[in-house]
Amino acid sequence: MKPILYYAFFSILIFSCSIESEKSESKNQPTVRERVQLDTLDNSNNVKKEESKLKEKAEKLYQSKKRYRIKSLDSLNVFKTRLFSRLEKLHLSNKIDKDSLLEIVDNISEAREVFVKSELPVKYRYRAKIAEYIFTNTTNAKKAFKFIKELSQNKKIWVLVSYEPYAFFLEGKKLYYINTGGEYMRGGEKEIKLLMMEQ
Repeated sequence: MKPILYYAFFSILIFSCSIESEKSESKNQPTVRERVQLDTLDNSNNVKKEESKLKEKAEKLYQSKKRYRIKSLDSLNVFKTRLFSRLEKLHLSNKIDKDSLLEIVDNISEAREVFVKSELPVKYRYRAKIAEYIFTNTTNAKKAFKFIKELSQNKKIWVLVSYEPYAFFLEGKKLYYINTGGEYMRGGEKEIKLLMMEQ
């Protein structure tokens, strides 16, 4: 009888330990609410992901007399956007510092580009490409803004980046860069910038 009693005792003991272990593990698992919150965090640095506002801002451009409408909106590799594809060519030709450029790119968490076009029936359709760069934090966004601003003051270099009318502005972690269709649109970039900026 004794071996049977010992076996029953140890079976009950092991079973109860197993239940306690499962309870402990379930306590350590995030709740559904916590899982949703964790999903909105950037896993690399535990910082909340910044939501894009590019579509919302581009839709404001319909208020313009030129009646801009969104034709395409894409999430892109940074070097596929117009600004950074041209900056890349500059560093490949040793016209700008490679490390400075790569430091900026490494701190961009997301890049989007929208193409807008006027619905007005004119000979030269008014159009623009607008990029939104979301940085890991405001400090890195400000560094990038400063770099681009200083570079744009060097006319010999900047003409290789943007021979079209351009404008750019900063809002928190987001840098917006506007390129219009051509010289016939000069002044249009300023109108787009004003419509897009938060009031």
